[in-house]
Amino acid sequence: GAQTAVQLKVQAAWSADRKSVDVRSATVYRCPVAKNRFRLAYVLTADSLKHPSFVQFNNAAGDPIWEKSVPEMQIFYHGTGEMRGLSYNDVVLSAAGVRYGIAGSLPERMQLDTLYEHSHRFGNLGQSKGYRYVKQDRNLHVVALLIDPDRREIVNAERCPVGDQLQPFPVDPAPVPDVQQIVLPDSVKPHVDSVFTLHPQLLPAEAKSRLVWEVADTSVVTMVAAGQFRAVHAGETIITVRADDAHAVVARCVVRVPAPTAVDRPARVTTVRREGDMLVVEGAPAGRRVEVYDLAGRRKVDARTQGGVTRLRVGRSPLWIVVVGNRRFNVVD
Repeated sequence: GAQTAVQLKVQAAWSADRKSVDVRSATVYRCPVAKNRFRLAYVLTADSLKHPSFVQFNNAAGDPIWEKSVPEMQIFYHGTGEMRGLSYNDVVLSAAGVRYGIAGSLPERMQLDTLYEHSHRFGNLGQSKGYRYVKQDRNLHVVALLIDPDRREIVNAERCPVGDQLQPFPVDPAPVPDVQQIVLPDSVKPHVDSVFTLHPQLLPAEAKSRLVWEVADTSVVTMVAAGQFRAVHAGETIITVRADDAHAVVARCVVRVPAPTAVDRPARVTTVRREGDMLVVEGAPAGRRVEVYDLAGRRKVDARTQGGVTRLRVGRSPLWIVVVGNRRFNVVD
């Protein structure tokens, strides 16, 4: 329909006895108003009406101004003063409320983005003089009009064919709410060279806003991916997450990275072994780079250790060359 502050939809269907047409419209205000002043009106029209008795008076016959005009006018230029055998579209068979709208068709108070339905029936079509010329039911249409009765203006209009059954109008999906609160831990204490993840809790849970992360001091912590970070140096910084929506709520987490000590970083033995078509790296700190090369020296895997045990699917080869950090391991099949 037209792009106005008031959305209008319409559908129409034959009654069970096919002697009447039932109409249903849906009106939705997309902009707030203090008071609704509009009303609805309906028009039943027919296309492709044709009859030997139909006559159209033709003033264009032989008029030189139309001799080289658009192709649609050639039939009139070459025609006679009375044109017969023409087919007529948008012929009004019946109408309701077209002057001032149907009183009470819409309430005075209409809530924003709320669908208001209204029904009308064009009855006893067999008694309509124009209906006798309708040869096929599919040539009927209904036009719904949204009228300002004070200004005598048509604010919006929508047209639909007359079908066999009315269907429920689609309802607007429930809007996705903005984030009202983000919950993060007050602080975390990762070790140098470790990778850690912050899992924010969004309230309400239905909120789907994009999150924007920021690290105050990237010399202490760097961001690996959204919500995932690597501690690179001893120190303290703040990680901030913000909801990218109208409310833009923020949460912060203090990150304290202690200096490496014998207690914090005990000596760990890194081992690499085969388990079927998997390579198992054990004992390496989280975030350590792992590169796997085949016998021809082609790099097959470039990954990071997860801490504890890291499993990498590599397939089969007589020899795998595995580099964990700055250490090299030769693993035979």
